[in-house]
Amino acid sequence: MQPTVRQDEESGVVGWRHTFRAVVFSSDFGPYILIPTAWAVAWFVQLRLPALEFVPSVYLIFLPAGVRTVAVFVYGLRGAIISGASALVTTTCLLDLRGGSLHPVLPTALIAVFPALFSWLTMVVVCRWRNIPKSLLGLTANHVAVIVLTQGLVVVSVKQAIFHEVDLAEIYANASTNDALTRWGAMFVGDVLGSIVGIAGLIAAYTLMTASRSLSRR
Repeated sequence: MQPTVRQDEESGVVGWRHTFRAVVFSSDFGPYILIPTAWAVAWFVQLRLPALEFVPSVYLIFLPAGVRTVAVFVYGLRGAIISGASALVTTTCLLDLRGGSLHPVLPTALIAVFPALFSWLTMVVVCRWRNIPKSLLGLTANHVAVIVLTQGLVVVSVKQAIFHEVDLAEIYANASTNDALTRWGAMFVGDVLGSIVGIAGLIAAYTLMTASRSLSRR
């Protein structure tokens, strides 16, 4: 019996889906596609939610932080490097860091690359401290909380110091201690909540993929 045109089309669609899944989710090329795409989508959504911007470049929920956290958890150092490279592009395009005594290359690199690398380093330290293998089996919600909070404390402190050094906006020039602490707290909350959104998205995606595989086997 000869296959019909419809059967050929369906087999073609199924083959395309399998190829797409193999390249994106199962191959070494996956993170190079997923992370920059997720980073771009996160910023696209972020810039269309102006209500979340507390002051210039300080967001009450910072969605790219979630992408960074998930990239590090899923892909390790490679995820940190790719998310750092993605951040380098957006930081260069979105922020004017030419003020102050620092050459713009230094603050740009610090704001873009340091958060990703420090996130990975924090995860490595916590995993070694608790004897958690590279597969992350045994990683609990408490461990994740320690990683997210620690990286948030350090990363936000570095970012705020740079923002004040380069006078990113008028509000950073001659700011009072109270104002500086308020902005620091808002950015810290934004990074933590962004990471929580990212982790929740990862859990939801994993659940959907698992359910899809179970249905396809029936």
